[in-house]
Amino acid sequence: MFPAEVLPDAEPLTLSFDQGRHVAEGDRPGSWMAISFRLRTPAAPDEIADAWATVVDRHGTLSTVFDRGEDGTVRVRPARLGVGRWVTHPAPLSV
Repeated sequence: MFPAEVLPDAEPLTLSFDQGRHVAEGDRPGSWMAISFRLRTPAAPDEIADAWATVVDRHGTLSTVFDRGEDGTVRVRPARLGVGRWVTHPAPLSV
C-alpha cells in the first residue's frame, strides 16, 4: 500500500467525463489497481516499488486523488505518492 498525499497548494484539475462516471458510484473506502507483469530477471520488491513509483510520477491520472470541495462537488487533485509497503492479498487458485 502506497498512500497518496494531496498537494496542499495545488489547484484542483478538470474532472474528465470518465472520471466523473467513476466517482458517480459514490464514496468508497478506497481504490486499488491490479497490475501484472513478467520480469526477465529477478528483482527485489524495493526495486519493483521504485519502478512503480516512476510509472506513477510519469502518468498524470495515477498522480491524482478525488475529494470533495466545500460545496460537496467532486474534485480531482494532484497528489504525491507516499512511502508504502507491498501487501499480498489472498487470491483463489481457480475461478
